[in-house]
Amino acid sequence: MIAQIIRICIVLPVVFGLHAKAEIIKLPSQPPHVVTSDAAPSRGMTKNEVESSFGAPQTMIGPIGEPAIYRWDYAGYAVFFENNYVLHAVITGD
Repeated sequence: MIAQIIRICIVLPVVFGLHAKAEIIKLPSQPPHVVTSDAAPSRGMTKNEVESSFGAPQTMIGPIGEPAIYRWDYAGYAVFFENNYVLHAVITGD
């Protein structure tokens, strides 16, 4: 009986381990630099305020996830929104 339990304890991890998968995530070499100046939108601005102050974005991405996250790309930086409000403006190096 004990021998059977030992075999099960050895075999189960091996069998289930064969189905394990890994995902490789590439991270940037440097973290993004959050913009804090009058040249970019500030945290808490609405989408309408951003568009009226900085113009229409070059590209708009989203919504993604819950809460809805949006990304608006401008020349040299990206603006991230949670629903309707700015979270961060990040330098993209474009």
